[in-house]
Amino acid sequence: MKVLMLSHLFPRPQDPSVGIFVRQQVMELSRRGVHFRILSPVPWNPPLPALTASWRRTKAVCQTTPAAWQMDGLPVVAPRYLKLPHALDFGSWGYFYYLGIRKQVRQIYQQEGFDLIHAQMLVPDGYAAVKLGRELDKPTLATERGYLAKLVRENEALRAPVRWALENLDQTIFVSEALANLAGSLGTPRRPPKVIYTGFDPDLFQPGDRLEARAQLGLPQRKTILLHIGRHEFIKGMEDILEAFRVLTAQLDHLLLCLVGGGSQTPWLQAKARQDGISDRVLFPGHQPHERIPLWLRACDLVVHPSRYEGLPNSLIEASAMARPIVATRVGGIPELVRDGETGLLVEQGNLEALTAALRQLLSNPPRAQQMGEKGRERTLARFSWKRHGDEMIQIYQSVLNSL
Repeated sequence: MKVLMLSHLFPRPQDPSVGIFVRQQVMELSRRGVHFRILSPVPWNPPLPALTASWRRTKAVCQTTPAAWQMDGLPVVAPRYLKLPHALDFGSWGYFYYLGIRKQVRQIYQQEGFDLIHAQMLVPDGYAAVKLGRELDKPTLATERGYLAKLVRENEALRAPVRWALENLDQTIFVSEALANLAGSLGTPRRPPKVIYTGFDPDLFQPGDRLEARAQLGLPQRKTILLHIGRHEFIKGMEDILEAFRVLTAQLDHLLLCLVGGGSQTPWLQAKARQDGISDRVLFPGHQPHERIPLWLRACDLVVHPSRYEGLPNSLIEASAMARPIVATRVGGIPELVRDGETGLLVEQGNLEALTAALRQLLSNPPRAQQMGEKGRERTLARFSWKRHGDEMIQIYQSVLNSL
């Protein structure tokens, strides 16, 4: 089986952590005999002054990403496509993406052929997949991984292309029931949507000695460590983490907060920690290679993730696999992973008082927190594996092909 994979989020030489979940899916399916051709298109801005932070980031990605590279023995090609700033986009993202890759996709089809197109995300990838599938008479499917909630809230113009992709793809796949329900409120898929949970690497994410992990990371042995892994953006509730931590440190002097990752809010968070007098208790290790994430999870006592909206965060699947208790918000697919009161505690998004109380509750009862972590690992091992994910994806590929 030959599959053309379209993913504007795929690991790049200068940023191997972006889209790591797509890479893991490709690796799992490749082991089962699926042959992939991967296109990871890169946005290009018109040669105008970069007036916004997002525009500057787009320019930087375009300038630093090569036209092609190898990843796990597979060739990855990165054609450029026009990407207008949000204020000027008006729902054109998917269409310009399609125009930018059309010629390259046709060349690949003529030279190598493929059986179906698998897009990662409904827009822009899925939108382009439908148009290309129609031109080449090939089936199309798309996996939506969580950005849908953010896109449709921040850019109403994207609702029309999202609906069009939903209603014209041969199959839609979602990483959580919550995300599938959200999509269902925007449009009616041609075929019943499938929910396939993302997996984790059980060999990499193995619980281990906490003190040894701290020694390797240079962390203090006697502190109680709270950990967040992810982007430092408003949607992740980063200011809520910092404020709850500030309140807790006024009562507990043995706490340390580690904010692994980075983003547009990092400078603000660092300044806020200094202003609040807690900068010596908040660490900013920056982005970490994926293979080092288990070290951080082994080293911590508790994982906190107060997002405002989500699909199903891979970082929480991995935290649960490492037997770490979780305090998170009741948004998106998080309740499908974290069982409130059983494997962690859930609070309403934006409720700072509830977040602080939940953290205090687990910090004051380490045996209960440990029990929650162990329950979480049991549940994650049973439901969130790449093997199970691969089995279900192969079934969907075959189903789509057999329906022709």
